[in-house]
Amino acid sequence: MQNYLNNYPGAKLIKYKSDSTIDEYLKIRSKLKYAEEETIIIPVVFHVIYNRDIENISEEKIKLQIDVLNKDFNRLNDDTVNTPIYFLPVAGKMNIRFVLADKDINGNYFNGIIRKKTYVEEWSDINDDVKYSIRGGDDGWDKNKYMNVWVCNLKDGTAAYSTFPWFNGTVDGIVIDYRFVGTINGYYSRTLTHEVGHWLNLYHIWGDDESLFSTCIGSDYVDDTPNQSVPNYGCPAFPHSSCSNYSDMFMNYMDYTEDYCMNMFTKGQVNRMLAAIDLYRSNIKNSTAYTGINKDIIIDNTSMSCYYDGSSIKIVFSKALYVSKVEVFSVLGRVMFVNEINDTDDDITVKIKGLNSGVYI
Repeated sequence: MQNYLNNYPGAKLIKYKSDSTIDEYLKIRSKLKYAEEETIIIPVVFHVIYNRDIENISEEKIKLQIDVLNKDFNRLNDDTVNTPIYFLPVAGKMNIRFVLADKDINGNYFNGIIRKKTYVEEWSDINDDVKYSIRGGDDGWDKNKYMNVWVCNLKDGTAAYSTFPWFNGTVDGIVIDYRFVGTINGYYSRTLTHEVGHWLNLYHIWGDDESLFSTCIGSDYVDDTPNQSVPNYGCPAFPHSSCSNYSDMFMNYMDYTEDYCMNMFTKGQVNRMLAAIDLYRSNIKNSTAYTGINKDIIIDNTSMSCYYDGSSIKIVFSKALYVSKVEVFSVLGRVMFVNEINDTDDDITVKIKGLNSGVYI
């Protein structure tokens, strides 16, 4: 953010107006009704940019990360039991669902993941090169339809970084190091949870005091998070106090504690994120990038998903099943394509030819 504020004329004024606008908006709308009545669906596209094979993370890791996001933001994570009783009254949850987009920018069905091998060995968080195909990365997709997530090898120990919704002049989305997707050190990774918080206009819980060369001055603009001096690391014992509070909320996703230590957003943070969606990201609620047509179904207690990538049908099972044949029908019931498989596998690709654009079964 500081780099952005220093390099884009007028950015500091835009930030000030954004914070003021959201504060006024929250005063007017003390209760955001759709938080309870409407599920907000956020289609996500992962741009996996890799130089070495180890950086080309699996689809399983990406799906696990989506699951972690949905549990953390909806307060369905198992470790809510670790939230101190003192903070339970302000623990918040959203009615939000992150999904892998199932339509690309051309309207074709796909699995929500772009994979691109690059000549670049590592990426900086300063120049945003990974967001541009011409620089060896991959161009971002329409922010009004997708939440862009770039996965790559970040340099200098950076785990991830994000744009804020009021940013102008940069490609919108989140960049995360490949090592921090899915799990880290055996625990669910909360790195993307933290960055999506920024993407929805949450600041660090300590208010970035160290950038002000003082403590207890900065603010995260949320009333129900205790004032805190500097970021916490590791996993402190509760209570852990600074700025004359009873305890820092070090288990909040917007602190810097370990993944296993984080377990909550507050109601104030949820309202701020909902306001950011209303004011800055409302278009994504009407995105056509997710249809749900390719949603998982269950066969003999086995999850199966199916999608078409433009040349092949890809069928993925949660465990290996015996498959004898794949048939493609027109909507009128006519058999358009048959492929004999006769194999036991959990990942089947069937190349097809001669089908025009349309709906098939």
